[in-house]
Amino acid sequence: MIYSEEENGQQVLLKAGQLLKIALDSNPTTGYKWTIQKLPDSSFIHVQEVRYLPSQADLPLMGGGGRQYWTLKAVAPGRTSIQLRYSRSWESVPALRTYQLDIEIR
Repeated sequence: MIYSEEENGQQVLLKAGQLLKIALDSNPTTGYKWTIQKLPDSSFIHVQEVRYLPSQADLPLMGGGGRQYWTLKAVAPGRTSIQLRYSRSWESVPALRTYQLDIEIR
């Protein structure tokens, strides 16, 4: 399963070795992008990949959006969370959006 904005605030149950995938709409051409506000505890889960894909992969347009993807791997039983913020890095205002998943690994 790929977690999207609809799952914001939910708890995720994983088994050790299982992957957690997150995909969120993003538009870095306008300066807005998702960044990790709080990394999950690496004793329990590792961030394996972070990437961005424009909506039209073969013709990215200025001002056109896409999706940001995170792949995390559960490594040991425990509880942690991941918190993301959607903002412009140079602005010192509250994030436009936030995203959080609470993660339990069994």
